[in-house]
Amino acid sequence: MPVTIEHMPWIGEDAVEAVWDAEVTERVKDVEEGRVTLISGAELQRGTDALFAELGINRLA
Repeated sequence: MPVTIEHMPWIGEDAVEAVWDAEVTERVKDVEEGRVTLISGAELQRGTDALFAELGINRLA
């Protein structure tokens, strides 16, 4: 069973939102400053297909 905020009433929803906002801000900053590169879904799929083929793993469609 996943743990949700309802399981931790001592943690306020505002605190969770603040942490989430800080995380998103950091990820956006990573992209803006060139530390990470966004790729398309199609590019990700091609790379995953190639890796699975290299490893000899049959993917289910």
